[in-house]
Amino acid sequence: MLRSVRWSRTFALAAGLILAGCGGPGRFDGTVGGMSLAVKDSIFLATRNSGQVAMLTLLMTDQAGLCEALKGGKVIHGGTYFVAAMGESSGSQITAPTAGEYTVTTGSSPASRFAFGALTKTDATCQSINSVQAAGGNVTMGGYKAEAGGTMTGKFDLTFGQAAERATGDFDADFCDVSLNGSGGCQ
Repeated sequence: MLRSVRWSRTFALAAGLILAGCGGPGRFDGTVGGMSLAVKDSIFLATRNSGQVAMLTLLMTDQAGLCEALKGGKVIHGGTYFVAAMGESSGSQITAPTAGEYTVTTGSSPASRFAFGALTKTDATCQSINSVQAAGGNVTMGGYKAEAGGTMTGKFDLTFGQAAERATGDFDADFCDVSLNGSGGCQ
């Protein structure tokens, strides 16, 4: 009886966390350029300059196994991807990103905390068949650890394209220690 009660409590706690949205890869709410995204995987990458984190890139997709594919030099075909990159600048220097709000920049003079975003769909050969750039809004990063077992959390509220379509959501992305210097193929 005691074991049954413990199992029931454990199950109830796990179900509650899932329903509350804790510990999942995140969510993307909205339709942009005719595309929607049911998030199955989210990761983040850290671009380094002289060993220091200089920029963070969030990748959310409707495909599982994104980090493993990238580590193998592959891109997953037939997927929809949301990409958001965040960085900070001080004068002409790029500095390590810190928790806070990053503004989407489309002009030549970015904010000191800048973000770029896009939603893209690929075909069976991993070629982009539809892509819409973020035109405004912000990404709010709650914090990150760019190390094995690390995560990055936050939320976003963006407008896309000339139609000013809106997408909102949140993320709880795992760190993926890989560089995006080109891919070796499509899977």
